[in-house]
Amino acid sequence: MRRYLTLFFLVVTIGWSQSIYNKVGGYSFELPQGWKYQENGYSILLGHDTIAGLIVVYKHSFENMAVLEENMNLGIAEDGVFLKLVSPLSKVQNHILKGEYSGIYGMEEVKAQGYGVVFQKGGGGAIVIAITTPQSYSKELIQAADTIAYSLKVSQTSLKDNNIIKGNLMQRFVGKWTTMTKYSESNLYLYADGTYIYNNESSYGNSDVSAGATWGMAQENQNRGRWHIEGSLQEGVLIITEPNGVMERYPYHIHIENGVVYENEYYFGENLYFRR
Repeated sequence: MRRYLTLFFLVVTIGWSQSIYNKVGGYSFELPQGWKYQENGYSILLGHDTIAGLIVVYKHSFENMAVLEENMNLGIAEDGVFLKLVSPLSKVQNHILKGEYSGIYGMEEVKAQGYGVVFQKGGGGAIVIAITTPQSYSKELIQAADTIAYSLKVSQTSLKDNNIIKGNLMQRFVGKWTTMTKYSESNLYLYADGTYIYNNESSYGNSDVSAGATWGMAQENQNRGRWHIEGSLQEGVLIITEPNGVMERYPYHIHIENGVVYENEYYFGENLYFRR
């Protein structure tokens, strides 16, 4: 895991009582002693100079413990981490689930402790994953993850904005969104009930008569699941949850060009979508 921890060496270590606040995710937790951190949008990565491993914290949008448990049982797939549950989940507090996982991270075999937290106020919660190689799995790593998971809470700022985000922001994005290239068209249908359908149609052809051939091929792919928006009208994260529980996060921002704001055009990830 050494190559995943080098990015922390330039980050200043903060004292034991420091509370870390992630503005995008709307959560906070106590930083374990000696650990360093780096924010990455909705998530936070933590590392230590002498304790082998990595701790990842990120926001989830599951509304209660039952839904959280169902998804944690399916495993964890997040930013290159693919983990399978190898021990039954246990409820360590009324709002916290904990389980042991194994899998792959960055083409390397890993062992992990996973935590799921549902915020007691405000809805949603956060996932905490302590990851290392099987040989380096240690009580020090797990103790640090315990500190984070047991101190996780929704921020007061997030609580104040919660009604605005839940009531109006998702409604703003409901509709059909389309992105096109020369040979393909993709449509993202975001429904008011929190479900989505994504449809991609591509076609390729050659009508060069001098080549003595004409041919064409068309393909269509479709998937569906649930969606959620976190952020503002200007920027944030589009969260897609597939039926198998895999969650994908796509940063979004409104299209601005030459000082002109296009209110019905957004970049989802790297692709520009417009509302139809």
